[in-house]
Amino acid sequence: MQIHKSSLIKLTIFLLTLRSPLIIPVIVIYTLAERGMFKKMVLRMIPFILFIVVMALYSLNLINGLKSGPDVFGQCRDILLAMVVFTFLVSASEIDDKNPAIVYNSLKFCLTMVGIAKALAIVFVGVTGMSAKVLITYMNSHFGLGMMTLGVDDSAFFRLQIPLDSLVPLFIYFIVKEAVNKSGSKLLIYFILLSLCFSMLVTMSRVVWAQTLVIIALALVKEAKVYTMFKVITIGTVLITILYMFTPVGDAITQIVNVRLGTKSSSLNADSDIQRALQNNGLYDAFIHYPLLGNGLGYYLPGIIRSQDAKYLYESQSLSILMNLGIIGTIIFLALVVYTCFMSALKDGGGLGMPSLFILFWIFSGTFNPFLFGVAGGGMLFMAAKFHTFYRPSYEEPVASATRAARMRSA
Repeated sequence: MQIHKSSLIKLTIFLLTLRSPLIIPVIVIYTLAERGMFKKMVLRMIPFILFIVVMALYSLNLINGLKSGPDVFGQCRDILLAMVVFTFLVSASEIDDKNPAIVYNSLKFCLTMVGIAKALAIVFVGVTGMSAKVLITYMNSHFGLGMMTLGVDDSAFFRLQIPLDSLVPLFIYFIVKEAVNKSGSKLLIYFILLSLCFSMLVTMSRVVWAQTLVIIALALVKEAKVYTMFKVITIGTVLITILYMFTPVGDAITQIVNVRLGTKSSSLNADSDIQRALQNNGLYDAFIHYPLLGNGLGYYLPGIIRSQDAKYLYESQSLSILMNLGIIGTIIFLALVVYTCFMSALKDGGGLGMPSLFILFWIFSGTFNPFLFGVAGGGMLFMAAKFHTFYRPSYEEPVASATRAARMRSA
């Protein structure tokens, strides 16, 4: 029976990666099957459900602005999904102390596979000559991945960014922590780290690049000893120099980075930056009209629509939520999130510094991309709440002990 329950946790992470609607039935099955899980989930979800219901009723009764029932319910669904994933993973991690390791290893496998899949997609486009836009359109229509499009001149490289990528920089923190603490051969964990970094590179998002670099630096400073940090930096510098100067990898990285940071990037960045500035101005003006309680969920600006399917969705999602919920609604919602994260972190016996920083990263991720909610948003909040137990060096101890025992027997 225990194997069946742990399989449900693994299946949840797999479905989370695919953004499959089947994630909800699996969560319900595990919640009902695991003793004590239902109570934990209900107690954590009630405040969020009450808040969303009140905001939905308020939004439907407002006469200002353009919104409809589907828009209101659509935004409620996005927020609720993030909170369900968030509270489910936190509750599951507390109901069984084996579950954090299961979630961590499952996410590690799935996100590594995403990085490998991105590399294979680039190779496929390069070999077949297929248009990257055609491939992305096909993937979006058949799998609902929400991928963006952007090509790299004179190469097979193109933008490969999915909503789930928003949680990868935070996850990389724990991969670096594992690389620092892992005993024995580290080739596999280094490969996983490179795969995740490559996955972030081909998002072609300046914000994601900055987040990834900051997280790696933070993880090294906080988790590694001075000697280890010096060794990692030295080896990393040597390897990067060799790859950059003597292999095609250097040319590939140069091409990708030049698209967003090079001399030819000014027009492309100017277009996106101007659009974002116009969007921010419109969102801010709408917020000023109803600063306390907001314009309601589902509210959108008819002249600045990012998606016809979800008119309320904007790249500047953090600002748009302030426009929707107002100061009071935003403070209440953030208080619920912070309280849930902090109580869980304190229960694990850790401090609140890193959980607070991870929450700030979550908010920042919604400043330039609409990644606050959905499964990715829930995953980021989970890592903030369970920062102290999500990955522990002790996860490696059973493997190391088994290896030592095998060597003793062979001797």
